[in-house]
Amino acid sequence: MTDLQHRSRGPSTCKPRRPPGLTGDSGFRGENQPSDLLSNPPEGSAVPPLTRKDYTTDEAPALGVGTMMIGVGLTLSVVALLTVVFRDRIAYLMRTWPRLLGSVSRATGALAGLVLVAVAAVEIVNWLAFT
Repeated sequence: MTDLQHRSRGPSTCKPRRPPGLTGDSGFRGENQPSDLLSNPPEGSAVPPLTRKDYTTDEAPALGVGTMMIGVGLTLSVVALLTVVFRDRIAYLMRTWPRLLGSVSRATGALAGLVLVAVAAVEIVNWLAFT
């Protein structure tokens, strides 16, 4: 009888091995489980015990949305402040160096166009190679 035939005879009666350091008599639910440590921290621990009342799944979407709104608000505020601060400097630069700004603008556009053409060429070559 092969090993595969032996395994296909039915459910195993062997108990799963526990990872080292876990104790207890009900499978993997031992005294050292992380969920037990959160609900019952060791004596003298600085972490207060967590209860189901501390954080529920009803609060998770509101917390995520609030965090996202704070991040978006801070980003837009920084952009607005930088626009106000550098507006006069950009106007001065445009008055004093118009040809330089035109050259830099055209060079930046040309570089972006070359990058787009290169990416498109690579994608076309990959598409042709895998079809």
